[in-house]
Amino acid sequence: MNRRKSSRRIVSSLLGAALALASMSVASRAQSLFSTSNVGLGGGTAPNAIASGDLNGDGNLDYVTENYLTDNFTVLLGDGAGNFTPSLVGFASPFGTQTSSFVLIETSGDKMLDLVASTFYNPAIGIMKGTGTGAFNAPTGVNLPVTTIGVQAADFTGDGRADMLANSYSNDEFELVTALGGGSFSYTSSISFASPFGTVLGTFGIADFNLDGKLDFASATFYTAGFGVLLGSGGGAFGSPTLFVSGSSTDALATGDLNSDGIPDVALLDTGVELVRPWLGDGTGSFLAGSTLKTRPNPFGLAVGDVSGDGRADVVITESFTDKVRVYVGTASGFAPTDLYIAGNDPQLIAFGDFDSDGHMDLAVANVGSNNVTLLHGTTATPTGCSLYGTGTSGASGRLGINANQTPAPNTPTFAVSQTNAPADKIGLLLIANVQDLAGSDPLGAGFLLHVNLAASSFFLGLNFDSDGHGAGIAGVPIPNNPSLSGVTVFAQGLWLETITETCSPSPFGVVTSKGLSITIQ
Repeated sequence: MNRRKSSRRIVSSLLGAALALASMSVASRAQSLFSTSNVGLGGGTAPNAIASGDLNGDGNLDYVTENYLTDNFTVLLGDGAGNFTPSLVGFASPFGTQTSSFVLIETSGDKMLDLVASTFYNPAIGIMKGTGTGAFNAPTGVNLPVTTIGVQAADFTGDGRADMLANSYSNDEFELVTALGGGSFSYTSSISFASPFGTVLGTFGIADFNLDGKLDFASATFYTAGFGVLLGSGGGAFGSPTLFVSGSSTDALATGDLNSDGIPDVALLDTGVELVRPWLGDGTGSFLAGSTLKTRPNPFGLAVGDVSGDGRADVVITESFTDKVRVYVGTASGFAPTDLYIAGNDPQLIAFGDFDSDGHMDLAVANVGSNNVTLLHGTTATPTGCSLYGTGTSGASGRLGINANQTPAPNTPTFAVSQTNAPADKIGLLLIANVQDLAGSDPLGAGFLLHVNLAASSFFLGLNFDSDGHGAGIAGVPIPNNPSLSGVTVFAQGLWLETITETCSPSPFGVVTSKGLSITIQ
C-alpha cells in the first residue's frame, strides 16, 4: 500500500536500545498505580488511535484500535476480567484509516455505539453503525471539502445532538459536521486555522473555556509554537482563534481541570524540548502558563484525567522512543511523576476506562510498532472496611465501578467515594443509605437497578458526583470526629444520566447506576 510516511516513525537504533536499557532501573521499580499486559490485534497493523465503550451491551468495557497500514479497525471485546477477544472491521478504499482520534458514539437513537472516523482516500468522515454485538455495518460517508486526520464529537449547535469536528492537517482548518437526527449528518462549515496558527498531527481539545454554556475548542499550532483557542458563539459558529505562544514545537493538546478550580485548562505537549506545559484557564477564555512537566525522548500521546481516584486531574504521556508510559499524578501543589510503565513498541494514543469495573481507572495504549495494545490495570487496593457488590445498570462504557479513596474512620474529612465509567463531564448523584439491596431492584419501574434500599432505610444521604472527561467521578463524604461511628455500616451507589453521545442505558430515561459499595467505619 502506498502511504504517506507517519510523522512518528518506529525507532530501532542502537541509541534507542541504549536509552531503553538505561531506563530499566527506573521502570523496574514498584509500579504503584498499574500492572501491565499486552493484547494482540488479530491481524491489524500500525494501530495509532484507540477508543473504549461497551459495544455488545454485556456490561463489559471493550476497545477499538484504528490500524493505519491495513485500513481496518480491531474490536477487542472484553470479558470484564481483563481478557479481550480481537476481530477485524474493514475500512478500505474509498475510506481508509487515518492516524489521529476517532469516536465511539451513539448517533441514531438505537442505544448501540457507532464508529466515526476521518478517511484517508477521500475527503470525508466515515460512519459505521454498530450492531450491538461488537460488529459494525459497512461504512457510509459524509463528504467534506478537504481531507481530515481526526474527529471528535460534541454538541456544538446546542440542539441536543452530537456533532462532529474534524481537523485537516494539510489545509489548516477544521470541518464542522452537524447532526440532523436519526443518524444523519451534514457538512456545515470550514473553520480557518491558518498562519500564524496551523493544524498539527496531534489531538485537539473541546471544552467550555469561558463558562458561557457554549462549547469551544483548542488546538496545538504548527507555524507558531503554542496553541490556539476558538470560542463558540452558539449555533455551531466560532470566533477568530486566539494565539497563546509556548515552547518550540507543539504537537498535541489535551483539556481538563488541572488545578481543581472548576475551570477547564489546557495541557500542551512540546516535542521540541520534551515537556508538557499546563496552561491554566481563568474562565474568560484566557490562560496563564504553569510549571512544566519534563518527559523523556519522543513524547507522543497526551491525555488528562483522574487515574488515581482522588478527584484531581492527572497527566498521562506516551514516550515512543523509549516505549514507556509516564503518569504525573495531580496533587494540591502540582504534579508528581510516578514510575514509568513498559508499553509495546512505539506507543501512541491513550484510552481511559475501568475494564473490570472495580472502581479503579485503567488505561489502554495503542502500540504502532508492535501491533498490539498495552493494558495498564489499576492496582490500587480497595480500602479496609469497603467492599463492592451488585452490578448496577450499565451504559455506553459498561458497568460503573465504585470505590473509596481511603479507609473510612472517624475524623476523616477527606474521605470520598470515587466512580469510574460514568458519563463524561456530568453531575451525578451519590446515594448513601443504611439498608442494602444486594441483588438490586427497580422500585421506581424506571429501568435501572438500585443497590441501596431507600424505602427500608432510616438514614439517607444524597451528594453530588462530579465527573471528568473520561468518566472518573468523585464525591466528598467527610466523616466527623465521632468515635461512636466506629462499626457503623452504610451502603453507597452512584446514579447518572447519560450524555447525548452515550445514550445506551436500557432505561428509557437514560439512567445508569453503579455497583454498590459497602462502607464500614473503622
